[in-house]
Amino acid sequence: MAHKEDKVPIYEHKSPVSSAASVALKAGAVGFFVSSLQNALQQHNYGAMGVFTRTGGTIGFFGAY
Repeated sequence: MAHKEDKVPIYEHKSPVSSAASVALKAGAVGFFVSSLQNALQQHNYGAMGVFTRTGGTIGFFGAY
């Protein structure tokens, strides 16, 4: 009978903080996109800063999830 080498999977450490930060940044980018769409479709006198001042809560909302 031939011996088969037992292949033991090697443990690879992955930082949960790094994964969480990556997901939060990606979700924040989606929130920024949605906020910019909301800003473009609303009528106001804030200009481009309306993305942060009027609809900026959307960025935080998406970034928190």
